[in-house]
Amino acid sequence: MLVSRTRDILLRIGVFIIASALIAIALNNFLIPNNIFSAGFNGISQLISLFLKTVFGVNVQVGFIAFAFNVPVAIVGWFWAGKNFTILSFLNNFLAAFLQVMLPKTTLVSHDPILAALFGGDPDWGGDWNHLQTWFFDWWDGYRRDGRAKADRAVDWVH
Repeated sequence: MLVSRTRDILLRIGVFIIASALIAIALNNFLIPNNIFSAGFNGISQLISLFLKTVFGVNVQVGFIAFAFNVPVAIVGWFWAGKNFTILSFLNNFLAAFLQVMLPKTTLVSHDPILAALFGGDPDWGGDWNHLQTWFFDWWDGYRRDGRAKADRAVDWVH
């Protein structure tokens, strides 16, 4: 029982870190250097950062602005979405914002916007990597508890 619980916690932490790192890498290495804007709060953060840099000469990192946008959402989510989901979402956004600030912003596709958009994609996936994490953990919990049947229902939910 303890081994299973430890494995579940380590798996969740691993997916959590990978998802946050993918968001930061997509933004820092593909989208931001090529002036391609993401969707959602990250895209708005990119626009505000570019505006502040162009008009006022102030360089504010996209990660700081994105984190600031997510604070009120976390407060509202605490009451509406539940504590567990809100804490995990907020920590995911915090880690992604932290990695955006810490990782270097270099382009990996020689300033070709089409390739950058193709490789960078939309790191939010129309909202947040939390959707992918939620699906994965629903699948994992179903597979672990009920065997294949519940895991297959989680996969059907995606399609």
